[in-house]
Amino acid sequence: MLLGDGKGGFRPAAGSPFTTKASPHPHGVAVGHFCGAAQPLDAVIDSWASRQVELLIGDDHGHLSNGPMFPAGPGSDLPLRSADFNGDGIPDIVMPDTAIGHWDSEQVSLLLGDGHCGFHAAPGSPFPAGAVPWSLAVADLDADGTPDLILLPYAAQVHDPARIAATILLGDGKGGFHPMPGSPLPLPGCSRPRRVAAGNVSGRRMKDVVVTCMESATVLLFSADATGSYQPTALSIGTGNAGPIAPERGVAVADLTGKGRSQIIVSNGTAGTITILFPQ
Repeated sequence: MLLGDGKGGFRPAAGSPFTTKASPHPHGVAVGHFCGAAQPLDAVIDSWASRQVELLIGDDHGHLSNGPMFPAGPGSDLPLRSADFNGDGIPDIVMPDTAIGHWDSEQVSLLLGDGHCGFHAAPGSPFPAGAVPWSLAVADLDADGTPDLILLPYAAQVHDPARIAATILLGDGKGGFHPMPGSPLPLPGCSRPRRVAAGNVSGRRMKDVVVTCMESATVLLFSADATGSYQPTALSIGTGNAGPIAPERGVAVADLTGKGRSQIIVSNGTAGTITILFPQ
């Protein structure tokens, strides 16, 4: 944990790095007031080999202590996200049910928080989530006040190329999900999708979706048309001399200029650079 100083600087927290009970090791992490809105921030991490998540309890002084473990799906190699999915003001946890050796999964699990350091499976969880769900983003895509999910597959384990697509699940505000009309979204020219993010890139009511690809120097930007259907546009990334393959190509969407529209930030893997895109 790195503590911010409010001036653009960071310093390690006392006792950091903190020991976890994750097996074999943690990948995803999310932060929230899991023990109550008036309590310090806590963290949750995945323990995919034991099919659990671990709660790390904060003390409001930059320290995390090991809390209880909770049953979950296998969990994937990276995503574990938190948001209030059932509208009770308490943060919940969502994670794909895919992990190394568990390639037959087509589900995503939702754990509802109780606001007292506890979690339990949401009714109906796990939910169908497309082929081998791996990378995950959370955003209110349709501006109805409820978080939605965007999931990408682990393409190397998807045997039907037609199923290498982005699955969008719309939240119902009660801890449930249903596929968005038109989902899954085909990923033209993106044979190995890697990461996904969402934000207000186009300035329209519906959020845009951005997908990075391992085998091309482009990202796919999905924006909603007048009918609400998502249409893709390929945007070029400058990768220097690293070539198109960048296995750890991450992506974030944020308003860097403060003008109300977001930009796309992409990490270029072995090139050691980032690209910032200002879509027109």
